Amino acid sequence: MAYESDRTGIEVDDTLDNADTHMGTVSGNPHAVTKADIGISAADEEVFRQVEIPLSLSDEHLDLVVGSNKIRFRVPHALQIVELRAYVNVAPLGAPIEIDILIDPEDSGGGSIFGSDGLMTIDAGERTSTTASAPYTLEVVNIPDDSELTVDLVQVGSTQAGRGLKMWVIGRKIS
Repeated sequence: MAYESDRTGIEVDDTLDNADTHMGTVSGNPHAVTKADIGISAADEEVFRQVEIPLSLSDEHLDLVVGSNKIRFRVPHALQIVELRAYVNVAPLGAPIEIDILIDPEDSGGGSIFGSDGLMTIDAGERTSTTASAPYTLEVVNIPDDSELTVDLVQVGSTQAGRGLKMWVIGRKIS
């Protein structure tokens, strides 16, 4: 029997229904209850599946520098990427910041998660990717469990490099 722990810390057995409970126990586990017992709706369950991974790609005060492997991390479970966001404390001038994310970069099949239509950018004079004039296109949205991702800075501005780059990977846990 597979139990999962939701954000409340209560073990929930999603293979059972209320008919399987007896005196507050599920299959002999006195701590397990069904999702219905604690009032978890389908909408609530979707919130529990949401994953947000914050990344800091530089310190707060030094200019960004073009380069590979600015951060390297593994996803803790299979993940469907829904959105990416980035922001800086100091906006780049003269040219945008361009960010690339590589999946399993040391494997022969690894490569960018972005399509040929565009990397993630923060426009010159802007501090956030949400206002980018050219939206990024994701070619890979489903990331397998324990995949390694690296973030590369392809461009950081020309007249003035940006500073204090942070990024959010927003997605859903895939069961």
